[in-house]
Amino acid sequence: MAQVIVNDREKHLLGLLKIGLQVYADNESRKLLGSRQDYVGLSDISSYAECPRRAVLQKIKPVQKNFLETLILQRGHWFEEGIGKALSVLNLNYVIPLEIKTEIHGTPLVAHLDFTLVGESKGKSIVRILEVKSVTDIPESPRTAHFYQVHGQAGLLTENWNNPAFSLKNNHGEYLYQDLTFSQLCEKLFGVLLPEIQHRQMWKHGFCI
Repeated sequence: MAQVIVNDREKHLLGLLKIGLQVYADNESRKLLGSRQDYVGLSDISSYAECPRRAVLQKIKPVQKNFLETLILQRGHWFEEGIGKALSVLNLNYVIPLEIKTEIHGTPLVAHLDFTLVGESKGKSIVRILEVKSVTDIPESPRTAHFYQVHGQAGLLTENWNNPAFSLKNNHGEYLYQDLTFSQLCEKLFGVLLPEIQHRQMWKHGFCI
């Protein structure tokens, strides 16, 4: 096996890249997600499903992610950009990221959906959720945390469909639209008119109108 020799200049450059990536990741998280200490996110709930102790400790005293963890997360964000470009060239209507904000027993709950697609099939409006994950290896079945997160997103979307709980930020972290119903947001973004829905129209994996 060939041995890779890294000189001092290369080590210095690698060190700069590590620092830059950490700073960039922290800045982007604050812009798009705000202070994670001010609310409970679906990632917190999904993490609790796998390891309650770790989820609670992370919420009480967040631990700085190491470089490898940051790199895996950022790889997922870079992949999101590629998915977004693929959807754009097909002229598909999608929201990225869709923010849903509500309260449960006085506790703020906020969800950020990677992609929310709005389309039509056989004369009916269809809404689909696409969550992008970056993993070290591809599992045979979804992780428990991923399962809880996606189903939580679908549940919050349908439960709050008629409520002014939906917002959208730009790349600078500024709100483009805030506190609208999902139908109002889609009308402003795409000119699509979506009717209100009743809970009986929902089904376990999503919903059709």
